[in-house]
Amino acid sequence: MNIKKEHWRAILKIKELFPTLRLINQGLRIKNDVVSISEITSTVEKDAVLIVNNKNTYSIKSNPEVDQNLLKALQLYLPFIWIPLGNKLPVVYLHVAQSLDGKIATNSGHSKWIGNMENRIHSHRIRALVDGVMIGGNTLRNDKPKLNVRHVEGKDSVKIVITSEENNYDSLCTNNNSKIICIGPKNDKLKDPKVTYISVEKNNGVLNPSEILMALKTQGIRSILLEGGKETIKHFLKNNLISMMEFHIAPLLFGSGINAIEFDEIKEVSEAIQLNNPEYYPFGNAIMMRSYLNPKF
Repeated sequence: MNIKKEHWRAILKIKELFPTLRLINQGLRIKNDVVSISEITSTVEKDAVLIVNNKNTYSIKSNPEVDQNLLKALQLYLPFIWIPLGNKLPVVYLHVAQSLDGKIATNSGHSKWIGNMENRIHSHRIRALVDGVMIGGNTLRNDKPKLNVRHVEGKDSVKIVITSEENNYDSLCTNNNSKIICIGPKNDKLKDPKVTYISVEKNNGVLNPSEILMALKTQGIRSILLEGGKETIKHFLKNNLISMMEFHIAPLLFGSGINAIEFDEIKEVSEAIQLNNPEYYPFGNAIMMRSYLNPKF
């Protein structure tokens, strides 16, 4: 999806201004791609957009003369910014690139690149809007990701790795020295000076996702992009802690490989997780599906 540079800069400005809003009687006004805080009015001037608070989410007021590309950009990226300030836990967004038959990697762990360039740009935009990007230790070891925003304008967010083992964090070290957090059970052997370690107790042999989020909230993190891998996704989904899911569906068939989502066997269709009001976006030769869940906050 093509987003104009000036529209992306307006979205970055919205991210900057949002925490300063008085959500009762103020909104954000976009006029000629300049974003400012504005008192809420019943009418919107020509070529302007007014974004207002609406029961912990937002609504967009505009006139027909407004650039439709701006409205599409707002529809795509405002959900990553407009987060209720009173949430007890960080909001978690899931974004995965998968084959048509639901695979995120081959059996050997190879996954570069399932998503096309448009998808990589989109995921980097999300990284620039959230407070943290989170992966599991296996994803770090197999993919050696950078988790930065090198394809778009914006700042790197905090990089979060869920693991109980020592790892090589060199791939996450970028020129702007964004913070790296390793979160897992207490282990006095983990002493990489580049990393902030946070201890979380295991519950039945598994790190409790709610405890992980509570620990991250104490670090000032209010929003998280979850990028994998399958075990991390599984536990956050099973605990109903993912607010929104995006699946970039590439025109590929693996026939084997690692599933994006893998739970215990269900017996009836009614046991499946229901994805609400799915939205579909074209991304080059692929398509992205977005859907909202009902997380526990």
